[in-house]
Parts: sequence; structure tokens; C-alpha cells
Amino acid sequence: MCAATATADAGVDQYTIQRTATGDAAALAATLKRADVGSATGWTGGPEKPDLSADPGCPNFHPKQSDLVVTGAAAATYKNVGLQLHSETQVMRTPKMVQLDWQRSAQSPNFLSCARSLLAKTSTKTARFVSITKLKAPRVASYTAAYRALVDVTTAKGKTRVAYDVVLVGRGRTEITLTTAMPLSAAATVWAMELAIASKLAGRAPA
Repeated sequence: MCAATATADAGVDQYTIQRTATGDAAALAATLKRADVGSATGWTGGPEKPDLSADPGCPNFHPKQSDLVVTGAAAATYKNVGLQLHSETQVMRTPKMVQLDWQRSAQSPNFLSCARSLLAKTSTKTARFVSITKLKAPRVASYTAAYRALVDVTTAKGKTRVAYDVVLVGRGRTEITLTTAMPLSAAATVWAMELAIASKLAGRAPA
């Protein structure tokens, strides 16, 4: 569970993967579907292979994961003009494992600073990381947290500030990460949609 995407250090602890057909089905049920993004036309995408690689770590943030068993995983991405939504869902063997993972990651005082450090390293000439902050989000499940990263993207048409929102949700044995990319100018409008979708996904997760 991490708000940043980067290459993991070789020494980072990793989940124990023991996927089952039942676990994968439960994960798929709580993963983004075409109906979740509304009736507007223009959407493309669908299910894709989930990323089960280790979360990146930092010197002050390397949560233990090897004692946590993932029994199911699923992912999906949907895109429209100026908007992309991606969900990753993991089902663990027990609710206690989700609780431990949450305590060690999102609730760690070093979680946000690690994400900020990793994202800063991803800056390029055409995509410069600006900031990441925690968002105030209503509780849509037993565990809820949200973050927004800002990136300045430069193209032939000029510079656009892009917002990358990450909503983390945990319920029962299930962890859901919903990531949304959009121009910052649309963020206030899209935020309500993100929360509604996160609530739908959590509602489909096994208790």
C-alpha cells in the first residue's frame, strides 16, 4: 500500500502471494468496472494484470509485509478525455492482516514523507513533481485515506498542472487503491466522483 510509484529497493519486504480462485474472484468484485464510471460515452479500458511487486521503501519507511498473505488480486483502468481512473484490489487471508498492513503503511508517520521523496525522484524535463498532500476524505470503509500529488506536465501545447489523487480503502480482508489522474482545474468536480466510486468498491468487498 503506497501512494507513490517507483522501483522498489531489492531489500524491501514483500507480501506472501498465495492467490486462489476464490480470492481472485473476491478481488475482481471490488475492482473498478465500466458501470462505476457513469453513463457518459467515450470511456475505454477494462481489467488488467494487477501489480504485485513490492511497494517502494525509504530509509525511514520499510514496513514489514512478508507475514501478510495475499489470496486474491485484480486491477482495472478506464480512460476518457482528460481523465483516467485505475483501481488495484488485494484480498488478504484475514481481516487482521489488513489491519496490520494499514497500521504499518498509511498510518505510519513516515508514509507521506517517503511518498514525497520517491515522487521527487521521478521528475523529468516534461513532468516535474510539485507536491503531495493528504486530503480530508469522509470515511467510506473501516479504513480510508486520500492523497493528492501535483505534477507540472509540459507538452508542445504548453504547461498543464495535473493532479493525481490516490484513495486508499480497507474493509474486512480487502484493500483497494483508487488512483485518478486529471487536470488540476477539474479536480474539485472529479473529487465527488472519486469518493462515490471508492464507496461503491468498498461496498462490494467481502466483509
